[in-house]
Amino acid sequence: MLYLIFILTTILSCNKDQIQYTVKGIVKNKVTNSSVNQAKLSFYQTEINGNALNPNFVYIGSASTNSSGEYSISFDRKNIDKFKIRIEQSEFYENETVYSSAVLSSENDNTFNYELESKSWIEVRLKNNFVQNNEQLNFHKYNVKEGCEDCCTSGNLAVPYTIPDTTFVCAVVGDVYFKYTYGETTANTSITDSVLCTQFDTTSIFIQY
Repeated sequence: MLYLIFILTTILSCNKDQIQYTVKGIVKNKVTNSSVNQAKLSFYQTEINGNALNPNFVYIGSASTNSSGEYSISFDRKNIDKFKIRIEQSEFYENETVYSSAVLSSENDNTFNYELESKSWIEVRLKNNFVQNNEQLNFHKYNVKEGCEDCCTSGNLAVPYTIPDTTFVCAVVGDVYFKYTYGETTANTSITDSVLCTQFDTTSIFIQY
């Protein structure tokens, strides 16, 4: 009986003294430097069991930022290879970062600060009022958001005379200027302009040619 009590006490003591990692930091708006609240941070790790590495990330917990953009989480230390943090907030583009386990310390708090880009959209309408055969409009997009849902790619969009009225929408970063250049090939024109994109909203451009 005394032996059983000793074993249980040892197990409880080990669980109580389990070494942990503490990860904390601040999440801010990359452009305005303001705090991002209600951002969800999900934490994952790839674990090593014996000599075998599980290459799949295992979910270990989550935390949310407060009104000051601060977050904190603690979890038990394990033998891991990689560590991943995914940040989601409905008004911002998702951020996902993978780290080597070597960056984590069990002796001190681990601080990871992040800057998120706010969501915004640019809507461009191009209307040809004087259609001529073989005419083409070149519309060049600069600094649109790429690699995300609803994303476009920066570069040239060729609009033939057979499409006299067209509209497209691209994802951009809020509070950043969207720059564009357009011109007709037959007239050999080129006009460059820009517009400030409102955060969390759609900014419209209407070009008639």
